[in-house]
Amino acid sequence: MRLDSLRTGSSTGCGCERTEKIVASRLKHGKARTREYTIWNSMRARCLNKNHLQYKNYGGRGITICKEWDDYDVYLNDMGTRPSKDYSIDRIDNNKGYSKENCRWATHITQSNNTRKTVYVTFRGVTKPIMEWVREMNMSYGRVRQRLSRGWSAESAFLKSV
Repeated sequence: MRLDSLRTGSSTGCGCERTEKIVASRLKHGKARTREYTIWNSMRARCLNKNHLQYKNYGGRGITICKEWDDYDVYLNDMGTRPSKDYSIDRIDNNKGYSKENCRWATHITQSNNTRKTVYVTFRGVTKPIMEWVREMNMSYGRVRQRLSRGWSAESAFLKSV
């Protein structure tokens, strides 16, 4: 921009305002580098991108994302920011899709107990994932799993020491 253009009035600015308007028009929410945005984007990729490594376990088996969550701001409003780096998005019922009603921020342990592969055991009238029982009783997961697979009762599997 030449200074005489400003003096004569043929131009009203140096071009910065135009650049700022272009940048603003391309910026949707300014949160693309946040962890929540990365989690949202990864969730979408798992469910929608047939080339994604985990698609077979998500979109490939019918896990969907509610239409409202196509909009990142709606998703963020529904989920809120994650409580800490120890949390990630978790589907309460892992056979259902991603939605406000079926999602929460959960720790790795909570998520580990909420998979299709989780084995539940009833011991002394209480049903819990086997991993919770072995942690609580300070036992070897492998040993307890082996005992149960051999037909041992939960009582025997948890109480017998070998």
